[in-house]
Amino acid sequence: SGDFAGGELAATAMFDLGDAQEWSLQVQIADAGLSRFMAPDGPPDTETSESNPAGGESESADGRVFASANLAGSLEEVDRVGNGRLRIYEGELYQLPFTVGIYQLLQLSTPFIKSPEFVDVVWHLDDDDIVLEVIRLQSLDGDAVTFSLNGEGTFDWATKTISAILRPRSSWIVLADVFGALQDRFYAVSVEGPVKDPQVELISFPDLQ
Repeated sequence: SGDFAGGELAATAMFDLGDAQEWSLQVQIADAGLSRFMAPDGPPDTETSESNPAGGESESADGRVFASANLAGSLEEVDRVGNGRLRIYEGELYQLPFTVGIYQLLQLSTPFIKSPEFVDVVWHLDDDDIVLEVIRLQSLDGDAVTFSLNGEGTFDWATKTISAILRPRSSWIVLADVFGALQDRFYAVSVEGPVKDPQVELISFPDLQ
């Protein structure tokens, strides 16, 4: 355990010296700074700025990060499995191409929404395939969720590319599934390409595609 990116890191590992040569690794990072999490080798007070699409002021991409990973495998069979979670909260995500692209696209159809401030990703690993079981992006007003995109996808670790489909959800919890099902018929958001600069597109009438 120790400090990492302004937060706390805890890790445990096991290696079996038997015939199977099985291993396991558990890592958890709590309350780390997003900018330092993304560039842990950079100076701790280095910030990059970019135009904030919500207000036109210079903002850095930052927030707090919680991340966990549980991995296991065998050296004999060269296979591995695992699962984990990544959460970004208290986010100022104006600089991230992923969220900037989604925000700019949705501004065309829903001009009142703010840039996403909360990201939640649940994933599992099967050999080289990283499946993004849950992807959730939320715009917030205080503690209230004003807009949400939920979806799933895949991530290719070798090429650092993402392929995902996100669907809108209402901010009203009781009506979220009802309105969401209706919105699903009209549009979805496609995210494809390098995770640092993906192509974000609006899919009209996705059920007909």
